Amino acid sequence: MISTATLDLASTSSFGLSKTTLRKALSFLTTNLASLILQIM
Repeated sequence: MISTATLDLASTSSFGLSKTTLRKALSFLTTNLASLILQIM
C-alpha cells in the first residue's frame, strides 16, 4: 500500500506538481507513519 501511494504521488508530480509539493506530501506521510507506529507501540 505504501509503495502504491508513493507511485501515485510520483506519477501525479510528473503531471505538473512541483517537487516542493511532492516533498511536502512525502514528509507529511512520513510524519503520519511515525506517529502511527508510536501509537501502536
